[in-house]
Amino acid sequence: MDKALLRVMIGLMKDETQLFKEFSDNPGFKRWLGDSVFGQTYGQEPRTP
Repeated sequence: MDKALLRVMIGLMKDETQLFKEFSDNPGFKRWLGDSVFGQTYGQEPRTP
C-alpha cells in the first residue's frame, strides 16, 4: 500500500508540488493520507491527524 501511494505521489509531483512537499516533509500528513486512502479503498474511517 505504501509503495503504491508513493508511486501516485511521485506522479503528481510535477502538477501538485505543494501536496508532494507536504507528503514528503510531514510524517503526520503522510500517515493520515495513507490511512485515508486505505479507508476509502477498504471502507474504514481514517484516523484524525
